[in-house]
Amino acid sequence: MIRFKCLISGFLLVVLIISLVATTCAQEAPETGDRKRAKVQEWEPATWTGAGLVWDGLVYLSELITEESGGRIVVTPTLPDAICPVDEQLDYVAAGATECMVPYPGYYGGKNPVFLLQGSGFVAAQNPMELAYLVSGFEGGKLEQVLRQVYADYGDVYYVGNVYRRADAIMSTKIPVRKLDDVKGVMFRTSELLALTLAHFGAGTVWAPGPEIYTMLATGAVEGVTFENAAMMYAMGFNEVTRYWVKEPILAGPDQDSLVVNGTVWKSLDEDLQKIVADALVAATWHNIVAAEIEINEAWVKVAQEGIEIVTWPEEDGVRWYQGMWQVLNEEYRGKPGTEEVFEIYEDFLKYMGRLGS
Repeated sequence: MIRFKCLISGFLLVVLIISLVATTCAQEAPETGDRKRAKVQEWEPATWTGAGLVWDGLVYLSELITEESGGRIVVTPTLPDAICPVDEQLDYVAAGATECMVPYPGYYGGKNPVFLLQGSGFVAAQNPMELAYLVSGFEGGKLEQVLRQVYADYGDVYYVGNVYRRADAIMSTKIPVRKLDDVKGVMFRTSELLALTLAHFGAGTVWAPGPEIYTMLATGAVEGVTFENAAMMYAMGFNEVTRYWVKEPILAGPDQDSLVVNGTVWKSLDEDLQKIVADALVAATWHNIVAAEIEINEAWVKVAQEGIEIVTWPEEDGVRWYQGMWQVLNEEYRGKPGTEEVFEIYEDFLKYMGRLGS
């Protein structure tokens, strides 16, 4: 297992070093007459939240692309719903109504189940480095090639790649949920695979965009929420409207948001600009990992100081949770169009990591 982790870490470090060197070289390339006359690209991406680590990561990515491109691409992050509804971000890019977005792929599982599987990569990977390797390195980046075609089939979309993050999804509730069986009958705001898994164990589920969750909790429309890590929960103010936070088990470890650019816009970019944009994803991922380590730890200290009960489920409940997650993923999506190849890649990766029998 240590050897596997070293291989993955080494893979990403090499990619990061190569990316930074290539980006620096591209930035220092002599400015030709054509380049001086090139039209400045203005992008206004949004993601699915306007607070916490995910928003901070979008700001960092935007500033990096703007700086490394020498201002040839000016990226200004926008809040969710400012340009379009969160669950229509991919559609707006495909239609050319906006140049790019950084959507969460799982929101589009109803239109193509492969998007749900992409958003459920945490079933196979246990940290952001593993997830990045699963997508871009494992079996020669086979999964990345599959995803690129899926996005292209959706419309005029180019899938550049992912910004990875330490999601460490947890649960916070208004009523005590001290073991897995306690979720039965509790209404949660949740999404995608977590919703299917909670329903598998008897919970009620509903989805709404991130900005609406606080109000749903405050008004009693839901009794609990599954969301990203403690830092994100705290940034969203959930500490004000819930009293019980489940710290262990982590319901889902790493996650990803996809940088998608309108296909026509992408083709109009010089190759060095395309590389700068792609390389920025690697740097943004490392930024997210480091920031999460600090902010998540700080958030748990704040939560404890505010008197919120920090809950740890029995160890066997964590095992049951992940077994249930893998079961419902297979039951709900295996056999649907386009999913088999992704399932096979996930299974091969689990075997490679020693987590699934050969």
